[in-house]
Amino acid sequence: MDPGIEIEVFWFDDDVLELLVRASSSGFAGRTALYASHDAPQTMAAAIRGFPVSGSDRREFQLGTFDPKYAGGGCRFVFLCADTAGHAFVHVTIHSDYDAARAEFAIAIEAQGVAEFVDQLERMSVVEGALARLNSPP
Repeated sequence: MDPGIEIEVFWFDDDVLELLVRASSSGFAGRTALYASHDAPQTMAAAIRGFPVSGSDRREFQLGTFDPKYAGGGCRFVFLCADTAGHAFVHVTIHSDYDAARAEFAIAIEAQGVAEFVDQLERMSVVEGALARLNSPP
């Protein structure tokens, strides 16, 4: 997988989505399956829309759970600016409930990529295979 983040609808029923989340930087990668509400992609889009607005902009969003008492994994995204010049990254923490594995790493991002990701999340349908991708700049 090229550096970035992918969120894909794997399965759904009347109550929840099962999402596959894959993320990678140039040297690290992780993936997990997690459960979320049907509107989770649109809620994530609303949380990160317009990022970054300033050099101190910080947005945080979590999908799934990190609590071992519940089924499914979890993924936390922290969108940050590295400096006032607009260099940004997303710090990703991925937890798998299947083997208690955990990965944490940062991925470089650009405002245009975030805007495209937000558009994809907003249009994401409750249908198997629906996908949103945040690309890391080359």
